[in-house]
Amino acid sequence: MKDSIIEGVGAGSVWNYLPTPPGEVRLLQFGRSRVWISRQESGWRLAMDPAEQYGVTMENHPPLEGSFRFSVEEKPEEPAWSNYFVDDDNDLLVAEVSLPDRPIAAQPLEPILLPDGESAHFTTLIPLILKLKTLKKERSLMTVSSMLLSKNLFGAPDTGEIVYSSPLEVRPCSDELDLPYFCARCDMKVVNVSGEILDFSRICIRVE
Repeated sequence: MKDSIIEGVGAGSVWNYLPTPPGEVRLLQFGRSRVWISRQESGWRLAMDPAEQYGVTMENHPPLEGSFRFSVEEKPEEPAWSNYFVDDDNDLLVAEVSLPDRPIAAQPLEPILLPDGESAHFTTLIPLILKLKTLKKERSLMTVSSMLLSKNLFGAPDTGEIVYSSPLEVRPCSDELDLPYFCARCDMKVVNVSGEILDFSRICIRVE
């Protein structure tokens, strides 16, 4: 797995803390998800408008629009607040970038047929996850997905495993690929030693 994220941020990195003065409300947008944040005496109030509720289509070619934004913005009536009690008035909230916690299944841009003994290089994008947690006590509060990742079975019903289905396609490595800040690029090599023509419609990518 080769990953690179613009602005020097990689999986496992902690972005700068999210300054939220007590009693004020901040909006964090990560990809297609939004989270309102408010610091209280007893901890934190968070309200998430998740990716599946925020401008996501289930078409084969969804756009990669989305931005990282942290700004002053009042929360609308919905979504409702969730209260997280943390016993430290001086603790800070930080955002940690990570890869998804399950393998990713992605579809090729076009059907792939690979003769026996041949190999080919492909690339795709892996949507990243943002974990909100306190800095000093490292209390995990919320996980924010940059885009919709639905769970599906990969493989046979009796031997398969549950994976995330990515809306982003697998493409030949020769294709130019825009890299949004909320995705990691994954380059891969497929080698066919099966003794027959390899015909596949999905690729399972194990992220670490």
